[in-house]
Amino acid sequence: MKISHETIYRYIWRDKKKGGDIYNFLRAKGKEYRVRGSNKDKLGQIKNTVSIDERPSVVDEKSRIGDWEIDTVIGKNHKQALITVVERKTKFMVIEESRK
Repeated sequence: MKISHETIYRYIWRDKKKGGDIYNFLRAKGKEYRVRGSNKDKLGQIKNTVSIDERPSVVDEKSRIGDWEIDTVIGKNHKQALITVVERKTKFMVIEESRK
């Protein structure tokens, strides 16, 4: 006799609705899983960011010192990262490498 994992989970959820506690033996104990790849996924997002399109036009002119631009490059398998910080007028650059 073969039973699919879907059948087992349906049985567990049905038991939970009836007041059973079999779901407590699951790894996540019946908690909802986070759906990855959806628009609601905020993991890795920087809060209160301002779009490049919304920055003042004086920044594009590069006429004043103090306007910085930051960029990251993530390496293969997310094992390394390169962070660059550039002052837009003087072209002063700071580069930092990060490894796991």
